Amino acid sequence: MIESIIVGRKPDGYSFPSGHSAAVFAGAVLLAREYPASARGFFGLAWLVSFSRIYLGAHYPGDILSGSLLGMVLAKIYSRLLHKVGVALK
Repeated sequence: MIESIIVGRKPDGYSFPSGHSAAVFAGAVLLAREYPASARGFFGLAWLVSFSRIYLGAHYPGDILSGSLLGMVLAKIYSRLLHKVGVALK
């Protein structure tokens, strides 16, 4: 059995998916598109924010994973829509 130490409170309700993870990974995707040289830093920061949600007891790992994937997918869709209508992100 795997045990973990939770610093904050244990999630007491539905927290699926993590909005923090979705937002920070969406931002990382969009920023990495415009500043590819800094992509590792953007995704590293996104990972730290997401991990902090587990560490503080606000989310389970599945909430983080689903939020991260959702954020990245929505950012890609948003980016393609902007490109399609001719809006540059820079």
